[in-house]
Amino acid sequence: MAMVSPLERIRASSGGLETQGLPRLRETGPGNGPSFGDTLKDVVHGVNEQQVSANDMALRFMAGEVEHVHDAMLALQKARTSFSFLVEVRNKLLDGYKEIMRMQI
Repeated sequence: MAMVSPLERIRASSGGLETQGLPRLRETGPGNGPSFGDTLKDVVHGVNEQQVSANDMALRFMAGEVEHVHDAMLALQKARTSFSFLVEVRNKLLDGYKEIMRMQI
């Protein structure tokens, strides 16, 4: 029996639906693109860079090197929002892990 991928099933069941102009879905497997760990590492690195940049902007503002307070406040708020998002992603990942560990085999 031939293996049918989930994408092939979706394509077959869609019948004559118009798909022009839509990006094609591609199947990915091991070795195609960055791994989940690499992606997560890049996100954490990006959030860390925002934190460092915001801290630098705050120090420069206190030293009088930044003219507008809103530039410093925007940098701080972006860093805070990014960090909050990262914490929420971590919490969801941990919840998913705990749920998998509770599954009966």
